[in-house]
Amino acid sequence: MEFNKSKKILVIGRAGMDIYPEPPGTKISEVKNFSTHLGGSAANTCVALSQLGVQSDLLTCVSEDAIGEYIFEKLKEFNVGSNFCRRVENKFQTQVAVVETILKNNQSILYRNNSCDLQLNKNDIDNINFQDYSAVFISGTTLSSNPSRDAVFYATQKASSLSIPLIIDMDYRPYNWESDEIKSNIYKKIMNEMDIIIGNDLEFNIADNSTEGFQLAKSFINEKPSIIIYKMGEKGPYYLTALVNLLGPAKNVHGISTKVFEKRVIGIGPKKDQEFSVECPTSYLVNLEFHNQALIQITLSFDVVTHQRNHIELYGDRGSMIVPDPNMFGGSVMTSNDDSGIWEEHKTDDLPLGRINITTQSGRANESPTNANYRGVGLAEMLYCIENGINHRCNGELSLHVLDIIKSTMKAADSRTTQDIKTSCQKADYFTLEEIQKILK
Repeated sequence: MEFNKSKKILVIGRAGMDIYPEPPGTKISEVKNFSTHLGGSAANTCVALSQLGVQSDLLTCVSEDAIGEYIFEKLKEFNVGSNFCRRVENKFQTQVAVVETILKNNQSILYRNNSCDLQLNKNDIDNINFQDYSAVFISGTTLSSNPSRDAVFYATQKASSLSIPLIIDMDYRPYNWESDEIKSNIYKKIMNEMDIIIGNDLEFNIADNSTEGFQLAKSFINEKPSIIIYKMGEKGPYYLTALVNLLGPAKNVHGISTKVFEKRVIGIGPKKDQEFSVECPTSYLVNLEFHNQALIQITLSFDVVTHQRNHIELYGDRGSMIVPDPNMFGGSVMTSNDDSGIWEEHKTDDLPLGRINITTQSGRANESPTNANYRGVGLAEMLYCIENGINHRCNGELSLHVLDIIKSTMKAADSRTTQDIKTSCQKADYFTLEEIQKILK
């Protein structure tokens, strides 16, 4: 799989309008003013590529109305190619999302009735000269119904015949699909054609029509030279990845779990305030042993009302260390090297990736003005390393090892037995200031 960096990337999927209550943190029910932004996963991908200096063309359908015109203006503003965005008649509508920027009881309301992006057809594909592109990126939402579904498979055939790399973000949305079986069959069929697959735990489960989607992801790795980006959400991976980066690979895990409440109440979405039965563990106590003989105790819980334990504390034979919450950016590292009880603070706010760079309060915890936010650094480092033929830190070996730890933890807690971690990885090198400066250029 090789990318021609001199060519554009073709992105197939939806564009929409996102509407946010203002100021940030305002509930929809209390709003007086809104702001609008370009939305839709495919359009957002194009914008991200543009900001990384990569040119792209968006292939989609938009409505023949003022919202459609808004989409075209925004694509132009972000330097995204729109020559293959076809306007369709008014009985089809551009997606609109109304989204709150708060954490607790967040409301994200998506309007996709008679969506125009699903009107993509084979004629649209025939308008494309695929030799102009270095890769084709597909949003999985395009597969939920025809004529879009057939058009996307037609596009993959054309790209594959030219050995153009194919990438899919599974991007599952429950709308328009005929059945669970069809979802599974369609996802598996398209995934067989892909060089890179991006999805989360739920999406791989849906693709496998089971609760063992992780096994499906591993099968694709074993059967063909694919890259799988398997997303597990915000709880656990950040901390475990930080521990692996600090300590190296894990050896085995033992744990116990419990279900604290038999009933819980849905906090957000269309079923908000409805009660449901809890069917899985919601709290874990974990003992994790590393190959360097370090022993780590971890508490994971959805049942704690509040706490002050976002950080990681490490105790060694020469002292103790407190590492900031890895879900955030920046923050001080604290060390204590004797029994005086005195902690020395090592600030990071004067370092390139520790400087506070949030200028407005958004209501999102990871975008607080007290924290830095450099979420694109891992991707930027990956791109730099690929371009220069060196190993990148956020690699598949590390990701698979962290996923293995998570799955083994769940199995250990369920069986009340110690589980060996079957995968391994190299401990990442320190990210030096010299290396950081290279990716910031």
